[in-house]
Amino acid sequence: MEIPLQADPKLHCFCDDPEDPESCPPRGTFSLFKCVGAPMSVSLPHFYAADSKLSGDIGGLHPNEQDHAIFLDFELTTGTPFNAAKRLQFNLEVEPVEQLDEMKKMRKLVQPMFWVQESVALNKTWTDMLKPLFIGKKVNKIIRNLCLFFGIAGILLSGIIFAKKGETIPVTTNVPIQNVRPSIDSKKF
Repeated sequence: MEIPLQADPKLHCFCDDPEDPESCPPRGTFSLFKCVGAPMSVSLPHFYAADSKLSGDIGGLHPNEQDHAIFLDFELTTGTPFNAAKRLQFNLEVEPVEQLDEMKKMRKLVQPMFWVQESVALNKTWTDMLKPLFIGKKVNKIIRNLCLFFGIAGILLSGIIFAKKGETIPVTTNVPIQNVRPSIDSKKF
């Protein structure tokens, strides 16, 4: 369960009056009043990841991550961005105006005006340029697998040879010494 902006004192700096939690914009929106002097706010399109009351007040909105979220996809080895989208919706904060008969009975809501999207996706021409970068990675994988294969084969082969020769391995051999002459003449002493 997400905590509303009004309930979290650490987030009151986003409110029009930090001392008054009722002046906080709905969760998922950011007020532009201080920037443009108009009762406008920005959010993700269709109020994606915002307070569900906002999309419920307006008919026909169906927020979903695929169509309305901001994202950036990277290739992990090179850090190259493959696909990206930045999306923002501009909204008008509508309130009833008692002095105007036409607006007296309006309910308070955040009315979407328009949303913009900037996106990019690398095409095949650009992605083909990245393919040579992966040759080193493929060579590394081949060498690693060959080392693993020959290491396991060597261990198995040495085990087979050891089993065929028997349980003991001669470390030293006794060779009889022949034709040895003393270097010191014992008769002189």
